[in-house]
Parts: sequence; C-alpha cells; structure tokens
Amino acid sequence: MPASFESSDQTFNSASAQSKQGRPTKQVEISIHTSMQRCFENGISAPSAARLMKVNVKTAYKHYNKITKKFMEKNYDDILEREASERAQIIGTCDNDIIELTELLDTIKGEIQTCNDNSKPVPPILINQSLSIIKSRYAIKERKYSYIIAPTLKEVHRQESGGLNDKP
Repeated sequence: MPASFESSDQTFNSASAQSKQGRPTKQVEISIHTSMQRCFENGISAPSAARLMKVNVKTAYKHYNKITKKFMEKNYDDILEREASERAQIIGTCDNDIIELTELLDTIKGEIQTCNDNSKPVPPILINQSLSIIKSRYAIKERKYSYIIAPTLKEVHRQESGGLNDKP
C-alpha cells in the first residue's frame, strides 16, 4: 500500500480485515473510510481504490457514495447561501435605484411646478425626462418583483420532492 494512503495515527491492515468475516471494527471502518476519501480526492475510481486498499468493491462504492453525498450536501448548502445573498443584493440594488429615481423625479416635478407657478412654459425636456424616469422606475420595479416572486432553489426542490426534504 502506498504511503500516501496510510493514516499517520491509524494504519489499515488489509490482511487482518480479510481474514475476519463480518463487519469490521469501528476503528478499521474509520481507517477504510479515511483511505477511501484520500483515493476519492486523488481522482481514483472506486474499483481501483478497492484493489489498492484490498477491500471489496461494494465496500469501496459504499464509502464513495457517502463521500459523494456529503460533498453534494455541502455544495447544495453553499449554492443556497450564495443564491440568498445574491437575491438580497439585487433587491437592495433595485431599491436604491428606485429611491434615486424617485428623488430625481421629485426634483423634476418641483421644477415643473416652479414653471407653472411663475406662469412660464414648461420646457419639453423636463416632461421627456420625467416620462423617461417613470419608465425606468417601472422597469426596475418589475425586475425587483420578478426576484421577489420567483421561487428560490430551495422552494423549487421542496415542491418537486413533495415538501419532505430540504436537501437533495
């Protein structure tokens, strides 16, 4: 067995494991799992790892399935966390844009009101700018609401799995 797959504090003894029938001890099981995890991390397939560690192929697949499941759960949690953060950032950015456009629209409305109070004609540029701002604000609100209304990955998964689990 290569030295890179041996645990420094626990060494897997394949000869003693093969001579015994039945379940391995907890210590041997941990040693096998640690060795299989190293093989997995190094890109070695389960059958090759089984040959290398001198264990049954089914044992290798069992450990590889555990390792893969743990990896997938971690990635799934990371994806959900990232999605929640991105949604919050996008919604916050939309809110800031809406506030800025509303303030700008209020300024333009104030200038239009000043023109009306002084009985001056309202410059067409002010009317065009106010219409443009209203359209932009509407588009930003639509984008914001699409993020609010759209289901998250967690909600979609819950609906597809019948609401039983939150994880894959």
